[in-house]
Order: sequence, then C-alpha cells, then structure tokens
Amino acid sequence: MSGSSVLFDAPGPKARRNSLIASVVAGAGLIALAVWVFLILAALNELVWRTQSTEAWVWFKTFGLTAALFAFFMTQGKLFQEHGIEKKEDGGA
Repeated sequence: MSGSSVLFDAPGPKARRNSLIASVVAGAGLIALAVWVFLILAALNELVWRTQSTEAWVWFKTFGLTAALFAFFMTQGKLFQEHGIEKKEDGGA
C-alpha cells in the first residue's frame, strides 16, 4: 500500500463530458433566470410609470427596483458560493 490514499479516481472522458454538459445547462439556467427577473422588473417599471404619479414612479425606480436588484444578486451570490469552483491556494484554478 502506498503512503497516499485516494478517495476516488480521476474522472474519465464520459464523466468529464457529463460535467461539462451539466455546467453549460446550469449556466444557461442562471442566465435564463436573470433575463426573467429583468423582464419582470421592466414590466413592473412600465406598469408603475403608466398608472402612478411621476413622484411615485421616481420613488419606485429609485428605491423599489434598487432593492429588488440587490435582493436578486444577493441570492445569486449565495448560489455561487455553494456551487462555485474554489481556487487552490497556489493561485491555480
């Protein structure tokens, strides 16, 4: 028995391909989610602009949309923290 223990073997070609496919699908899903959120915010902005006073619309645009975007990006940060790739200590990826 050697001095170092390995818990798993290096991934083979099928595992690397499956990992790449899963990464691309997950990335496309995140992009689709971001697009969906921005479209909803744009529709809300249009609705408030057309139905409320100018002052209410400015307040909504200044504080409402800013808070919504902040909340969205904070939830995405948590997702990336849980599922992101960690960098090695020696500076490599």
